[in-house]
Formats: sequence, C-alpha cells, structure tokens
Amino acid sequence: MTDIYQQLDSIYRQLMDKAHEARSSSYSPYSGYAVGAALLAASGKIYLGCNIENASYTPTVCAERVAFFKAVSAGERQFVAIAIVGANAGEEPSRPCPPCGVCRQVMSEFCGPEFVVLLGDREEYQIVPFADLMPYTFTMENLAPTESVEEPDEAEYEEESVPEYEDTDLDENLDENLDENLDADLDDLDDEDLELDEDFDELSDLDDLEEDYGEIERLLAELTAEENEAE
Repeated sequence: MTDIYQQLDSIYRQLMDKAHEARSSSYSPYSGYAVGAALLAASGKIYLGCNIENASYTPTVCAERVAFFKAVSAGERQFVAIAIVGANAGEEPSRPCPPCGVCRQVMSEFCGPEFVVLLGDREEYQIVPFADLMPYTFTMENLAPTESVEEPDEAEYEEESVPEYEDTDLDENLDENLDENLDADLDDLDDEDLELDEDFDELSDLDDLEEDYGEIERLLAELTAEENEAE
C-alpha cells in the first residue's frame, strides 16, 4: 500500500509542477490573477492550460477549461486528475485556487465522482474528490427522455369529462316556460285569425256593393234608351 501512495504522490506532485509551469503562460492583464492547470488523461498524457482574458471580459477562459478543451480536441474523453494553482501575477501560489462553477460544469461533462482535483502549492497540496467539489451535477442523463405517459382512453375521457346531468327543478321550470310561450303563441294566432275574418267580411261587403252598383248602371242604361225612343 505504501508503494501505491508513493506512486500517487509522485504523480500528483508532477501534476502540481506542471500546473505551475502552465501558469507562467497566463494572459491576465485585466485581473492580474494568473492561473495554471495540468490535466491528466486516462491515456497518461498531460494537457496544460492557463487563463486567457479578454478586453470585453466575457470571452475570458479559465485555465481548467483551456486544458480540457485541448485534451478533448486531441480526442481524449477519459480523465484521472487535474492540478490547479493560482495567485496574483508575480507571486507564488500559497493557498488553494478552486475552479469556478463554469469549469466544474465542464468537468462534470467528462469526469465522474472519482475524478481528483488537486489544490495547493509546490510544497503541499490537498486532494478533493470531484463528488465533494460538485455534489449535484447536470449531465446528459438529465436530458434523457422520461418514460412515456400512457394516454387515457378517449371513450373513458369523454365519459368522465361529461357528467350525467340531473336537475329536476330546472327541467320543470323549462317545461313551464315552454307551456307559457306556447299558449302565448296560440293566443297570437287566434288574434290574427280574427283580424283575417274581419278583413274577409269587409271584402264580402265590397262585393255586394259592386253588384248593387252594376244593377244601378243597368237601370240607368235602360232609362236612357227609353228616352231616346220617345224623342
């Protein structure tokens, strides 16, 4: 067991030295805080990264992501550990420099809970399991489709959503209203029939007047003919 720990310690110290080496290439004119990272892939290769700042700030990239992006662009997908060191430019790192939240999210894309994060300086370092550094991760498993929900049967849905209607009071009120409306309509029809009968009677009287007027015209014509013969 001692030999294993010694081998791991040797590897981890090598990573810490490489992180210091990467830090020397930091481009940080705005924050003045230089960071270096050394990423150990499962293939045994070590990829270095430093923070690279930008005048508009948002395009700034941390040292950890630079190391990961270099490794992934080289075809690496499995990783073992990463060493991170950081301090103000011109100073030696003297305390842990933990990765930011964005870098932790990038790590969660490729690293499991057993992935090791090394923090410290040239003399001492601490080992932080990624599970402790990022206990709740958002990964591709969160994007996996959920189990399909069985849709309800259409007939059952209609039967449940349209309850049977029972309201005897309302039905009785409707019947009463219908009867009242029907009686009113019948009364209106009777009134119209009476008006039609009166109109018909008036027309009959006009026919009689026309007959009388015709008889008078006939008599006048006869009288006129007799007068003409007398002359």
